[in-house]
Amino acid sequence: MTYEEDGQKTNINMTREDIKTLSEVDIKDDMEETCHLLKSEQLEIVSPVFIDEPSKWKVKLRGKTISATIIDRDFLDMILQSEISFAKGDAIVADIEILEKKQKKRKSFVYRIIAVHNYPRYSRVLKKNIQ
Repeated sequence: MTYEEDGQKTNINMTREDIKTLSEVDIKDDMEETCHLLKSEQLEIVSPVFIDEPSKWKVKLRGKTISATIIDRDFLDMILQSEISFAKGDAIVADIEILEKKQKKRKSFVYRIIAVHNYPRYSRVLKKNIQ
């Protein structure tokens, strides 16, 4: 690769990894990010995840299925303690943060559920083995 600065040409030996790193820097420089907060949105639960850390759930937001990370620690703790159960068609009401990333020809979104305000109030009943 030849590099020119102030009329002086210099040969530079670059590896594929160097070129990849430079291209990633260029992409990040061209990226524009916008953050939106939607308050008290109804999110229909498509696929919950029952693990002890922020996790991506599939939910329907305004008719569109998305993957969103739930970061509301209190809500996640209630799920892990079986204080909350879900059934088909259930929904939660939550504040959701949408990070929109724009590049030249591409747009992507990152969804985070930051606070859950309302959720189904089912009690979980464990069946005993009857013999």
